[in-house]
Amino acid sequence: MSRTEEAGRLEPVWIEFGIDDAHGSTAPIGCGSELRARAPAVANGGDDAQDRVLDRFALFRGLPASLHAYVVGHASEHALAEGDALFFKNDASDFLTLVLEGQIHEILYGPGGQELIVAAPRAGETIDEAVLLDTRSRSFTAIACARTRVLKLPRRHFAALTSVPDVLERANDLLCLRLRQTMDSLENICLHRLESRLARYLLLRIGAQGRMQDAVVEVALPATQSVLAAMLNVSRSKLNAQLKTWQRSGFAVRKGHSLQIRDLDQLRRKAYLSSVRALPVARKAPESPDIGDRARSRSALPPGARHSVL
Repeated sequence: MSRTEEAGRLEPVWIEFGIDDAHGSTAPIGCGSELRARAPAVANGGDDAQDRVLDRFALFRGLPASLHAYVVGHASEHALAEGDALFFKNDASDFLTLVLEGQIHEILYGPGGQELIVAAPRAGETIDEAVLLDTRSRSFTAIACARTRVLKLPRRHFAALTSVPDVLERANDLLCLRLRQTMDSLENICLHRLESRLARYLLLRIGAQGRMQDAVVEVALPATQSVLAAMLNVSRSKLNAQLKTWQRSGFAVRKGHSLQIRDLDQLRRKAYLSSVRALPVARKAPESPDIGDRARSRSALPPGARHSVL
């Protein structure tokens, strides 16, 4: 018996709802008891730690303890080394992933092997919430970029989650957020030059640190320039040239795996200058002719001419 199996001893626990594995249906509230597995890493802090672990995740924060117990009891923990794949694009979407520790890169690969990192969820985030809402295959590859621990909840247990309105609402909210982030990323990659893309990335990182009011800010960068280049969809050589240009001007200073920004207002201008320049000038739409004008216009056409009716 493996260490995980030894630590995965089961004890009966009453919960508000359960799932009938034989039929895939949700049992009525108070219908019986479920067996709760003690996942080793989650249970190290005792029952309280096991019950609170899902409060780190927006999908489950503040929901009933019985739901938390169900998820933790039916999920399995997995350890990933740096470079290990959680799943590949087009794999079956047969589990929901919760990142307990470390970080995952969500990656798209081009025909020549080039990488585009579309997201980098960390501890306390879920991966591919869409699996709760459909059964389509994975749309990206997920690779651990550091030592990582995750919980995997198999699809056969999704019915117990999707029967809770709050879970469905939050899953939809998270997907809306992902869509907005994807649109922002698409705009940056397709419509903005490298300097603006880099400045926008740094502003997001600074905002996450809660330091938008500081005069001088130090921003943690990915472990390698190759990773940052893959996030910005640019070659490593061009990224390195841009960083050196900033450093020569005194605007930014590279310090190991961090970048010190010495003028936050200038960073904002670099991020959004191209957007301001490209802002279209609003023009008043021409007034639509009335029905009589349309009739007179059509009657003025030469015989046999084709026209469309608006």
